[in-house]
Amino acid sequence: MTAYAIRITWEPGTQSDPWRWQLVHALNQIEHWSANQGPYEILVLETSGRDLSSATIRDFVLDFEPDFSLTPRTHQIAVRYDVSSSDFSAVQEHTNLSPKEVIRLHTAGVYVVDMIGFLPGFPYLKGLPVELHIPRKSVPTRINPGSIAIAGNRCGIYPRSSPGGWHVLGHTQHVLFDPTADQPAILQPGDQVQFVNAAEI
Repeated sequence: MTAYAIRITWEPGTQSDPWRWQLVHALNQIEHWSANQGPYEILVLETSGRDLSSATIRDFVLDFEPDFSLTPRTHQIAVRYDVSSSDFSAVQEHTNLSPKEVIRLHTAGVYVVDMIGFLPGFPYLKGLPVELHIPRKSVPTRINPGSIAIAGNRCGIYPRSSPGGWHVLGHTQHVLFDPTADQPAILQPGDQVQFVNAAEI
């Protein structure tokens, strides 16, 4: 089947996060349209085989108004922290924090799904405490499904096994991607995530 695509771009800082997140959601509600968000762009696919009208997309975007009163969905995700792993040790060494301090900081805040990408259902989460910011690994390693990892100022959750350069803090049994569901990616841009230490549940 032929698919047609149009890219929507904007200057950094010119659009609010709710505008981006709600626009992606609205585009995905239209039959035969599929929208995916990057840092400063949205890629819209038309999958019915008909040519996608740029004027139609343009008018839709220009007329779109987000609802700032909407309450974001919140997901609690239980984490089994692997304090004996080499990744966790690397985070400790870089931050000069104890295992308890790393876990306390990681579970203290509320994260926001900024975008989905890299892998189907992989959430890029904003809100990582500055004390846990850490550069990516110099050499990527194989990362297991359900791994919760950090790099730079972001946190992410690997829905399946993949090479990756992020530092794994622990793992979750939470399902992030179900290809049989109407909405395969369980987490969506704008959703909130709070991590819970599974050892304390």
